[in-house]
This record gives sequence, structure tokens and C-alpha cells, in this order.
Amino acid sequence: CSARKKKCLPTVAGKPCVLCTTKRLICDIDPSFPATVQQNGSGPFESAHSSDMSSVFQNPETVTSLLENEALTTELVNIYFDVIHEKQPFLFHRPSFMTSLQAGTIPRYVVSAMASLAARFSINPQLAGFPRNDRGRPFLDTALKGFYSRTDLVCTSALQGACLLAIFTVYWVAWTNDLWYSCECQFPRGLFPPAQYPKPLDDLATIRLADHGAQSTTRETSLRALMISLLGIYPMVRNLNYRHDQIRVQEVDFRSLQSQMDELFRCLPHSLQNDLENPAIFKDVDRANEMEIVHPFYHAMNQMIYFQFLSGRQNGTKDFKDEEITDYVARCRQHASALTEMMFIWFKRTPSDMTFFCAPCIGQMLAVATAVHLHTLVFDADEMSILAAKQYLEQNYMMMMRLAEYWPTLNKTVARMQAIHEACRVNDSPLTFDITSWMADFLHKCN
Repeated sequence: CSARKKKCLPTVAGKPCVLCTTKRLICDIDPSFPATVQQNGSGPFESAHSSDMSSVFQNPETVTSLLENEALTTELVNIYFDVIHEKQPFLFHRPSFMTSLQAGTIPRYVVSAMASLAARFSINPQLAGFPRNDRGRPFLDTALKGFYSRTDLVCTSALQGACLLAIFTVYWVAWTNDLWYSCECQFPRGLFPPAQYPKPLDDLATIRLADHGAQSTTRETSLRALMISLLGIYPMVRNLNYRHDQIRVQEVDFRSLQSQMDELFRCLPHSLQNDLENPAIFKDVDRANEMEIVHPFYHAMNQMIYFQFLSGRQNGTKDFKDEEITDYVARCRQHASALTEMMFIWFKRTPSDMTFFCAPCIGQMLAVATAVHLHTLVFDADEMSILAAKQYLEQNYMMMMRLAEYWPTLNKTVARMQAIHEACRVNDSPLTFDITSWMADFLHKCN
């Protein structure tokens, strides 16, 4: 495919490849796509995209009624803040944003973009008749049109406000995106903050920010600061899995990662500690939402660090002692169990709390946990562990079924997970879990 500069991979004879179908690009295999593509899949993990996007909103009156409904727009903006905003880099100060929204001073393309992201989560009757993944289309079209036709290419007042009020947050937003996408695309990183550069404020402190500001001590102990520390470690976790053939370097990297992760959470202040035995932590919704940003990511990263030991004494782990390998397999299972337990507590709060569905990476983390639970099911002799693994597998499947309704890009992750399941069924060998390039993709890629 010339558009994405990759070779199109055939699926069914005469049908466009998966990536071109997902991105709606002209496919070398079927040049008529996307004009004539028809997607008729009805299974739980089939893509929820419509076969013809224009047919969903072909009535101009329907589109106009949606775009001009200020109550609906305000509802969608609130959903954006409730579901999406706190799970991504902290872009807006909600109270002042809502005040400006009511005053009509927020650029329309910003509001429409927020509505396009939030529409899939709405239960508003006006949107109920449309597929979840198509509901945001008219808002997205409006946002793009407004963005490209704006008169102020650079808004000086917005930049000044960002520098005066949130310079640290803006910097860390840029740093997070630089780190994440440089890892994903294998580009050199561009931002390297000084060691003492201040971390962002605690989210609750930022939301409640008064004219006199907040105590600087909240910067280094905030959940955002903890997430930044975790993200700083993530590139090393990724390198550990993708450099599976460099045994000596791998052992050094593993020891370093193990030490950093243990030290990071050993020094957590009490306010940031997560105790699944204490449900009181989830009574404060704001605090629960913050916890759900960091702790699942922590367990997911540990899954990826210890996953290499599930294959037993292979090339990548031959320099480790048998008792070490046994211990690390147990740790991998513990983190997978903790991840599933925490996610299921979160999931059970739906539909009153829709933040569980905020991003497809949640499904990817659950898929890796599912692979670990499969390892327990196949290779553990303890009856209680096997029963627990079966329960975790059922819970993960239930959660991923629901997530796939919102994020059809999970199809590829689910396909990889099902391939591991089938390999375990056909051949009960630990080699199924060996870290290959394919397995590294499974551990790290959400699509």
C-alpha cells in the first residue's frame, strides 16, 4: 500500500487487507476499497465500523439537530472529562473550561473534537440509534473543518495562558507523547528533562486550584508524577522484550528494571498505595479514577518484565538459577492476578462509571494477563491456583467482549491472544511463551 508504505497482506481472496480496512485506505489487493467495501461480521470481536459511513448520517437534518443541540454538546463535553480526560495527558482545567464553554468563548473545533471522542460513551436517546463507533462522525467532521479554517494559526493568548498557569503540565504532556510515540515508531526521543524539573500537580489539586496556587510538595508525590516515573521506565521494558536474543544485555537490563520497579513502589506515600482488601479506596470516585491510571499500568509493566520466564530455562533465561525462574514466574502470575482483580472492580462500576472503556490499551493489558492465566491453567499443579485462573479467564473474556464494542482496533490483539490459546491447546509446551518478535508485539502493541 503506497499510502502507508507497507506491503498489503492478503486475507480472504479478493478482499482488502486488515490494515487498509481499518484505516480505510486504498488497498493494493482490492483497489476499489474503501469505496465498495462491505463488512458483514457480526461476531463479538468483529469491527463495528459501518460499511458506508455516509449512510449512517445521510439525513442532513439529523446531522444539524445533533450539532446544534447545545445540551447534548455540554453532556458530551462532561462525558469527555469523566471518561477520557484523566486517563490522558492533563490538557484542560475543567472548572474554567466549563465556565468558558457556557460563555461561548471556547473554539468550536475544540468542543466538537471532545464531543467526537465522547459520543461513543453516551446513552442519550438522540445517539442511541447509531453504532457506537460512528456516533462521533458529524462532530469529528465539524472539528476538522473548523480546525483547518481557523484564522489564528497560533493563538498567542492560549500559549501565554499555558506558560503562566500550566507550564509544567504542558511540558510533561509533550514529554509523554515524545516518549510513547518514539517507542512505538522507533524514532529517537527529543525531550530529556533535567533531573530536578518539577512534576505536574496532583490532578485533584489542579482541579481545585485557587488563585494562591497549590503546595509545591504535591508535585513530586502526585499520581501524575508516579505515572511519569513509570513511563520513564517503559522504554527499557520494551527493549528488554524486543532484544530477547541479546542474553547478556538482557540480564543486566532485567536486574536494573526489577530494582527500579521495586524501589518505585516501595517508596510510595500511603495516599497512593492500592489495597484491594480495602474497598474504601474506591468510595472516592476522583481518587479511584486516579488510581486506575497508574496501578494497572504498573502491573502490566511487571507482567512484561517477568513474562520471559514463563518459557522456563530457554536461551533468554539460561543464566538464571532454577529457584529464581520459579520465583519470577510466580511474580508474573501475581501481577496478572492483581491486574485482573483491579480491572474487574473497575468494570463492575459500569454503566454508572464509563471510564473503564476509556482506551484500547486496557484490552491489550488484559490480553497479556489472559496469556499468563493460561500458563497457570496449563502448567500449575495447584488446584486452587487453577480454579482462580479459570475465574480470571472468565472475567477477562467478559471485559474484553465489552471493550471490543467500543474499540474495534482490539481485533488484532484478540487474534494474537486466541493464537496463544490455540497453541496451548495443541501443544502444552512452555516454548509457547518464549519471547519471540511475534510475542513481543503481543506484549506491547494495541493494534
